[in-house]
Amino acid sequence: MKNNIEILAMSLIKGMGPKSITEIVKFMQKNNFKSVLDIDSDLLLSNVASRYSSIIVNELKSNHFMEYLDHAENQLESLSHNNIDFITFTDTRYPAILKLADNHPVFLYCKGNINLLSQWNNVAVVGTRENTELGEKITRKSVDFLCSHDYTIVSGLALGIDCIAHHQALENNGKTIAVLVDVKNIQPASNRDLANNILDKDGLWIAENAPGTRIVPGQFVSRDRIQSGLSAAVFAIETSIDGGTMHAVRNCLKENRLLFCPDLERLAYPECKQIEGIKELLVQQKAIPYSKDSYNEVAVRIEQMISQLQEPQKQEQSSLFD
Repeated sequence: MKNNIEILAMSLIKGMGPKSITEIVKFMQKNNFKSVLDIDSDLLLSNVASRYSSIIVNELKSNHFMEYLDHAENQLESLSHNNIDFITFTDTRYPAILKLADNHPVFLYCKGNINLLSQWNNVAVVGTRENTELGEKITRKSVDFLCSHDYTIVSGLALGIDCIAHHQALENNGKTIAVLVDVKNIQPASNRDLANNILDKDGLWIAENAPGTRIVPGQFVSRDRIQSGLSAAVFAIETSIDGGTMHAVRNCLKENRLLFCPDLERLAYPECKQIEGIKELLVQQKAIPYSKDSYNEVAVRIEQMISQLQEPQKQEQSSLFD
């Protein structure tokens, strides 16, 4: 708990971003410092690669930081009162699969079944807000298949493909994780009943921003990287070339996770903007085409990816007994 309070307090320092916090915490871990206040100022200054280094050091060593600590402790008490779990990247509850992503969040604010964070069998199902009828059918059938193999469905609670994916997971009595901008201010408002149903059915809400954060468009872009980071595979159902779904797609490819798209050659898809991005991904061979006839192969590939992602952790655990 003390580490969580200090890390949250550090985020209150002007100029202290996720990169600086991560550098300081990793330096503390490497050198067995129990508290950031135990680190010599010159040593800290030489290990914080930030243009705000001197400001950060001054704040950490001033009475101001004690005020930040008090404020952070009050924030954590408020979160607990509202049944919101605060998890940092140093926490044992932090999802191991997300931690593998280069740009993983420093903080996670969670509401619901946090046991889902320890799982590796997550699959993101994402797509346009303006889906076609065929896109809805493909989403439902895909989620049916994924739930039958006990995969947890990750999506962003947006209109269109996202909310269809969440709904269908619940219809299958499956587990689903909604990756949000804010776990307090659910957006869009029209999906609040769905969001509450996710919690009622033992699902989870997750966000990297503090509850009550003023929502701006760029936060949805950041949200999309968490969807792919949490998942062994991403199923992009429909998207235009410049659609928001492409943010999750690009992060999926960057993190070398599996990317699946509907096999357009086997479907009677009418020409429409909703599949322009899918077409491009398939033509460039960045995505694996799939249909109901290839479900078994899809399941095998996802299991292989999960095993591959877990390998570093298995090696680390094995070394403890060498």
